[in-house]
Amino acid sequence: MSTPYTKCLVGLLLAGLLLFAFEAGFYQVTCVDVGGHLRAGELILSSGKIPSTNTFSFSAPDQPWLYHQWLPSLLYYVAYSAGGLAGLIAFKAALGALIFLVLWWAARREAGPDSLWPFW
Repeated sequence: MSTPYTKCLVGLLLAGLLLFAFEAGFYQVTCVDVGGHLRAGELILSSGKIPSTNTFSFSAPDQPWLYHQWLPSLLYYVAYSAGGLAGLIAFKAALGALIFLVLWWAARREAGPDSLWPFW
């Protein structure tokens, strides 16, 4: 049975969890191919289509290319365009917090609305 105290506790714990997840994700970008993702996102945004050939290859530029990372590349480029490297890092941290929130919702659905287990 939910009480005002339980609702307040759940709200505080959830805020703490999301703040922790955001802070844990707020560090330098360490992917070795950030430039490739940003350039691909820029290409997709400027051309309005997903590339089907490997346009970034010097030795085989016309080879077929199934670019399955097109949506993250586009989102990363938009975040980078809006806020530079700090904007990209903030977007990455917010994405991590969003993933934690989705996992928390799924765990809460399984454990029940009054359970504190989803936090652990």
